[in-house]
Amino acid sequence: MARLPDPVRSRAVLIGAATYADPELHDLPSVRNNVADLAAILTSGHGTGLPTEHCTVLEAEFESLGDKVEQAAAAAEDLLLVYYAGHGLVDSRSRLQLALPSTRVASLLWTALPFDTIRETLSCAKARNRVVILDCCYSGRAIGHMSGPALGGQLDVDGTYTLTATARNQPALAPPGAAHTAFTGELIKLLAQGDPEGDDLVTLGHVYHRLRQVMRSRGLPEPERCGTRTADLLALAPNAAKSGATKDFRTPVRLGPRRVGRRQQ
Repeated sequence: MARLPDPVRSRAVLIGAATYADPELHDLPSVRNNVADLAAILTSGHGTGLPTEHCTVLEAEFESLGDKVEQAAAAAEDLLLVYYAGHGLVDSRSRLQLALPSTRVASLLWTALPFDTIRETLSCAKARNRVVILDCCYSGRAIGHMSGPALGGQLDVDGTYTLTATARNQPALAPPGAAHTAFTGELIKLLAQGDPEGDDLVTLGHVYHRLRQVMRSRGLPEPERCGTRTADLLALAPNAAKSGATKDFRTPVRLGPRRVGRRQQ
């Protein structure tokens, strides 16, 4: 049976890389809104219900990124969620690299965050549900990499789940002037407003199928997902369209000084 995570035993880390020193990587101002609004949903009583201190947002200072993810992995017992929005890059060995503000395209191996680092950290975590959401170009390369041994216990809903904005060879989109990137904007809308055709809870499985339908209808890159065991039954919010608790978590558009490209890279 679908359920929400136990908020006391869950942790989330939201990583939003919005600005970049390398001129080859254009800034993505809407990423700031992505992480701010997702954090609002995850910590709202109308959403996931996590205590504020259990949801870490990283969108300015990234020196402690590794420590924050490892601390969350060590503390989470039910849900461990890691979200990233920014530029996704591919190295010479076709591996997904997540760009940070200090990333240099000419030196990816030394300056970017390998997705494999996140994968290994989450694979070793004790949380029953380990979820990765990637909103970046080529994010589909993460599909199939999140697995690990089955975990014992009494809860019915457990496993790993990877949700990506695109396929392995597709760009993600950040429409100029929009409050959010294309993928995360639809994710936030679904979690905040619900789906009249859905069940009482907005599960990960429902998120994937609904976003795939919406993105296809708009001619946008379609998300991909990979899950193990029953992780697709884990919910991130009650269905506001059913409960009448629809909320608007959107924040005002905050545009940075540099250009905003349609492709996240």
